[in-house]
Amino acid sequence: MYLIKFSYYGPAFESFTYIKGKNTVVGTIREYLDRICENYVLKVSSRTDRNVSALSNAFGLICDRNINIIMKYLNTIKKPIFFHSYAEVQDDFNPRHAKCRKYIYIYDKKLKIDEEIKNRILELVGERDFSKFARKDNRNPVRKITEIKFHEMNKITVFEITGESFLWNQVRRMVGYIIYGKNDILMKSENLILKDVCYDIIFNKFFPENGNYDTFYLDFLVRRTIINYLEGRRGIEPL
Repeated sequence: MYLIKFSYYGPAFESFTYIKGKNTVVGTIREYLDRICENYVLKVSSRTDRNVSALSNAFGLICDRNINIIMKYLNTIKKPIFFHSYAEVQDDFNPRHAKCRKYIYIYDKKLKIDEEIKNRILELVGERDFSKFARKDNRNPVRKITEIKFHEMNKITVFEITGESFLWNQVRRMVGYIIYGKNDILMKSENLILKDVCYDIIFNKFFPENGNYDTFYLDFLVRRTIINYLEGRRGIEPL
């Protein structure tokens, strides 16, 4: 199995998961894999909500084609989705079993980080029941948050949240709680970015033959999302 990391701009797709007849992240990947792999198995690591972008999500792929051919072909997709690194793992490897996941949330105001906000951040770090911070389903609501950092950048505030795994809507509700002190506020999905899915694995970087490396830098979507958001645009442009 190949473990492939990829970036995408969430607002350019109708959904992450495959929906027949819809423009989705997984559907786009499957469409191109159908053309080059006679038989394949696709195992996605992290499902993201609609409009959420990713710098580095991951999926496992079992396919009878050479990995360089696969990476080259996937990077011909004419949508804001880029496949930037890969590693070879055992076929029974489960991409969902990641060491950690890191999310970035871009808040469109410069926030005064006072003692109340710092205390709410400390309250969320650690292992606890997050059922009040998530969309309810049948999964165990106990999750472990290992770190929450914040960065003030000109007119915006960026939160970086690291944990082993997350429930639906959990990160956006956590940010709402940090800022407003309420756990029922669901922050905008287009401001959320999956920064990385972490594994104890060394990945090989992949660069396209045309040498247009700029679009494959790992901070590409963050920069474009910030600029587009501040300028009131939802589209994505090449550098």
